[in-house]
Amino acid sequence: MFLTDISIKRPVFATVMSIILIIFGLVIFNKIAVRELPDIDPSIVTVRTVYKGASAEIVDSQITQKIEDIVGGTPGLATIDSRSEDGRSVVKMEFEPGVSVDEATNDIRDRVSRIIDNLPDNASRPEIFKTSEGNQVAIWLRLRSKNLNDLDQMIFEIEYQELLIICLIMQVVLKYLKLQKVIRWQYG
Repeated sequence: MFLTDISIKRPVFATVMSIILIIFGLVIFNKIAVRELPDIDPSIVTVRTVYKGASAEIVDSQITQKIEDIVGGTPGLATIDSRSEDGRSVVKMEFEPGVSVDEATNDIRDRVSRIIDNLPDNASRPEIFKTSEGNQVAIWLRLRSKNLNDLDQMIFEIEYQELLIICLIMQVVLKYLKLQKVIRWQYG
C-alpha cells in the first residue's frame, strides 16, 4: 500500500524515482565483471556439400550420413543438425561453450578429409564454415538480372552507396542462374 499511495499522491516523485532506478541499473550493468557475464556463444561449424542432380534420398545416404558418422565423435560436440536437399547436403555442428571454434573447425576438417574418397565422384569437395552466434548474417540481398554485367553494376552500386554505413559483418548471396557469389563486408 505504501508504494501505491506515494505513486497516486505524488506521481512526479514516483516517476523521478523510477528514472533514477533505471539509470542506476544501467550504470551497474556496464560495471559488472566479465566473470559474471561469461562468453557463452556456442561455436558452430557447418559442412556443406553440393551433389548436382542427386535426389535428397541419395544425398542423405551417400553424403550426409557419412559426414554425420565421421564427425559424431568430435570432442566437445553438443548437437548435430543435418539437412539433405536435392543436390545439397548441409551438416551443422554446435559445440559446447568454451570450445574454440578454430580448434573445432580444424578437427572437423581433419575428420571430413578422411572420407572425401568415399563420397560420390560428382559431388563437390565439402566446404567447411565456422561461425559463432554473434557472427550471424545481418542482411540478405537477392538480386536478379538477365545480364551478368547488370548484376555486377548493381553489386557495385549497393556496396559503395547504401551499405557503407552499416558496421557489421554481412553476407550477400547473389544467384544468377547457376552462378553464386558470396560477398562479405566487415567494417570497423
